[in-house]
Amino acid sequence: MSIASQQKRPSPHGTVAPKEASVSRASAASLCHPAQRGGDRIIIVLLMALAAFIRLDFMGASQWSIDSDEAIVGLMGKHILEGRGIPTFYYGQHYMGSLEAILASGSFALFGVSPFALSLVPLACAVLLVPLMYALGKAISGRTAGLVAALLIAFPPAGLIIWSTKARGGFIEILFLGAAALLITTKWFQDDLKKLRYPTMLGAVLGLGWWVNNQIIYFIFPIAAFSLAALLEGVARGSLRPSRLTAIVLIGSAAFFAAGAPYWTYNIRLGFPSFGMFGIADGEAIAAQRRGLFAVALPILLGATRFWSSREIFPHAAALVYAAYGAMLGGLLWFRRRQLAALVRGQVDRSAPIELVLLVIPFSCLIFTVSTYGRLYEAPRYLLPLYVSLFVAVGAFVAALARFSRAAAALLVAVVLGINAASAYLGGRAIAGEPIVFDGERVARDHTELIAALDELGLTYVRTNYWIGYRLAFETGERITFSLFQEPHHLRIPEYERGLTPKERERIPLVLVPSEAKLVRQALTAARVPFSERKAGSYVIIHTIQSPSRPVQVLPSAEIAGARGSSNQPALLALDGDRSTRWGTGRPQEPGMSFEVDFRRPVVVSGLEYDIGLWPHDSPRRLRVELILPTGERKTVLKPEDWPALNYLFRMNGGFQFEFEPTEANGVVLTQTGMDRRMDWSIGELVFLSPAVPKQ
Repeated sequence: MSIASQQKRPSPHGTVAPKEASVSRASAASLCHPAQRGGDRIIIVLLMALAAFIRLDFMGASQWSIDSDEAIVGLMGKHILEGRGIPTFYYGQHYMGSLEAILASGSFALFGVSPFALSLVPLACAVLLVPLMYALGKAISGRTAGLVAALLIAFPPAGLIIWSTKARGGFIEILFLGAAALLITTKWFQDDLKKLRYPTMLGAVLGLGWWVNNQIIYFIFPIAAFSLAALLEGVARGSLRPSRLTAIVLIGSAAFFAAGAPYWTYNIRLGFPSFGMFGIADGEAIAAQRRGLFAVALPILLGATRFWSSREIFPHAAALVYAAYGAMLGGLLWFRRRQLAALVRGQVDRSAPIELVLLVIPFSCLIFTVSTYGRLYEAPRYLLPLYVSLFVAVGAFVAALARFSRAAAALLVAVVLGINAASAYLGGRAIAGEPIVFDGERVARDHTELIAALDELGLTYVRTNYWIGYRLAFETGERITFSLFQEPHHLRIPEYERGLTPKERERIPLVLVPSEAKLVRQALTAARVPFSERKAGSYVIIHTIQSPSRPVQVLPSAEIAGARGSSNQPALLALDGDRSTRWGTGRPQEPGMSFEVDFRRPVVVSGLEYDIGLWPHDSPRRLRVELILPTGERKTVLKPEDWPALNYLFRMNGGFQFEFEPTEANGVVLTQTGMDRRMDWSIGELVFLSPAVPKQ
C-alpha cells in the first residue's frame, strides 16, 4: 500500500500525470473539512509558540550569552547598519554568505545592537521552519505527516535547539532554504512539469542557499537527480517537449546564478577562492570520519548524546535511537517497495516523492564523510540539514502506520518526542558550554565585571584570546577592541591589529583566564619585565607592562669568535643577521642537544633575542640558557622550567627577548632539554644584548 494520502492516485507507470495530479489536489481539498484546516492552523501556531518557548528557555538559561563566532555576525550586522557596506562572506573567509548579518542589521535597526537582537534572527528562522515543515510533510504524505514533522522540528533534540539560536553564519537558515526547495520540487512534481514558475523558484532558492552556506549541496544533488529523471520520463512519454525541457534547465540555471550572484561575482573577480573549501580527505581520514559518523555524530543528532559530550544521556541511549529510527526508516522503505522498484526503472512517483526526501540523508552522510569537514564529527553542525529529511520521513512512516494502528502511531511519536525531551532536559538543560580558552578554562558567560574593570583602568585596546576578544568588541559596541593572543589565530577584522610591531604588541595589556595568567606572570618575571595585574570576574588583566629599565644594545657580531651545535649544519647560519636562514639539528628533538657560541674576549652580556625565523614548529620544547664565565663555570640565566611560560607569551612574535643581570662571559650555551618525536630544533637568528654605553 502506498503511504501517500489516499486521495493521490498513482498512474500505472508510477507517476501522476499533470491532469491526474490536478484532480488529486481538488479531491484532497474537498476531503479536508474547513474546520479541520482551521484546527491545523491553530495547532501550527501553538507549535510555533512551543518552538519559541523552548529556544528562549535555553537562551535564558545560558544568560543570553553568545560566542565570538556569533559576535562576528553581530559585528558584520553593526557595520552594515553603520553604512560600511555589505560584505560578501563571513569575515575572514571565502564562504558562508552574509545573509544572516544583513538580517541582523535589520534586527539591530528595530531593537538596538545587542546579543539578544542578534539571536532573534536564527530564532525567527527556527520558528518559521515549523509551518514550512508542516507544508512539506503534508505535501509529501498528507496531514498526519505534516503535523508530526512540525511537532518534531518544534521540539527537536538538544543539538538543533542549540544551533537554531546561534547566529553562526547561516546554519539554521540553510535548513529553511533546503526545506523550501524540497517543497517547491514536490509541488512542481504534483502539478504540471511544463510550468516554468517552479524551476524558477527552485533555482532561486538553491542559488541563494549556495551563497549562504554550501551545505545546500545536500539538497541540490537529490533534487537535481529526481528532477532530471522526472523531466526525461516526461519527454519519453511525450508529455514534455525537448524544447520545454531546455527552457526549464536554462531558466532554472539562470535563477540559480542570479540568486547566488554575490558568490559568483566575488569568485570571478578573485579567481574562485571559495572552491578551496571543497577538499577531499585522504583515505585514512575518511575511514576515521566514517567511524566517527556512526559512533559520535549520528548519536548526537538523534539525541542519544549531547553536543560537545561523549556520554550518552542514559545507558544504551545510542542503541535505542538507532533501533527506533532504523525501524522507522526500514518500515518506510517497506511501505514504499513498489515505488522503489519503479524508481529503479527510472519512474518517479510524482504524487508522493518520498524517495527524494529520503535521498538527502545518505547523500549528506556521504559528503560529510569524504570531505575535510568530516573531522568535525564530535560537533556535527555540518550535518544539521539531516533533520529536515529525517523528520519528514518519520512523519510519513507515522502516517502510514496510523492507517493500521493509531495507538501504535501515537506511541511511536511519544517515543521520539521523549528522546528529544530527554536530550534537551534530562539531568538539566543541555546548554552548551562556553568555548575553552586554555587548559580547560572557559570564556565567562557574563562580561559585565570585565568590561567595568577595563573601563575603570581606561583600557580600550587589549590582547586576548579569539573567544574573548570578538565577543568583547561586540558587547562594547567596539569601544574596546583587541589584538589576537594565542590560538585560534583566525583574524576576522584585520584593522583591529593596528599594524603593531612585535615590540609594540608586547606592551599591550592582556586579558587572560587564570591558568594563562599564571604562565604569563612567570614569563614576565623571568624576563624581568615589570607589570601590574587585576582580577576581573573570571579573568585576570595584566596591564602596565613596562620595558626593562636598563637600556641595552646589540652585541656587535665582531665579538663572536665562532659557534657549534649538535648537527653538521653550519652554526653561523643562526648568527648571520638573516632570519630566512637557520641552524637546525636535522633530526627530532631530544634532551641534551646544544648550541654554543664563543666570544673573542670576555664581554658583558645582559640578555638575548631568540628568533625562530620561518620555522615556528621547530621551537625548542624546553630550553636552558647558560653563560660561560671567565672562570670556566656556567651560570644559568634561563631555567628549563621557565621556558614553556616564555614560549607561550612570546611565540606569536616568532621568538622572544629576555634580560638578566649584566654578567661578564666568554660564551653562551643553549641546551634543548625537551622531547619531540617529529620536529627538529631550529634557530633562525640569535642576537645577544649588552648594557648600552651612555652617550658622552
